[in-house]
Amino acid sequence: MSVADVGAVNGAAASLYRTQTAVSMQICRLEEAVGARLFDRSARGLTLCAGGLLLRPYAREILSFSDALKHQTGDYRVEGRLKLGAVQDFAATRSI
Repeated sequence: MSVADVGAVNGAAASLYRTQTAVSMQICRLEEAVGARLFDRSARGLTLCAGGLLLRPYAREILSFSDALKHQTGDYRVEGRLKLGAVQDFAATRSI
């Protein structure tokens, strides 16, 4: 929803503390999952197209349910292992 609200991947990425590439990839996966284009892309940014306008109220409801669940369950902590994934081109050029 952040991309739709801001109208730009970079602005949404910054507000979500994600990279522009990560947000763009999530948009592509979502479009593949729903089988429809969600945004019209132009030099001025992104705007919701018909598919995105159709999905928007459902996305807002899902986010609302998620927030309500977090509120009902209180402060929760995630425990366990954390696995990080990276695009192969990026990971292959970096050393630790």
